[in-house]
Amino acid sequence: MTRAEHDGNATDAELLDFFSQLPNKDKQFCEIKGVAHIAVLGINRHRIWHVMHAFFTMPAQRSA
Repeated sequence: MTRAEHDGNATDAELLDFFSQLPNKDKQFCEIKGVAHIAVLGINRHRIWHVMHAFFTMPAQRSA
């Protein structure tokens, strides 16, 4: 889940509450400085794409 620095649609508390209720443990919450609600269209859109790429290319967990 990503959160833009300048986003008035929901509070940090609301988003963190929702995030904590997601059943999957393979999750991340990331607040991104310098972007607004429509992060993928802003001048700092490279920051959101970096976060998304890092999440989707995370190596698989190894078993012991």
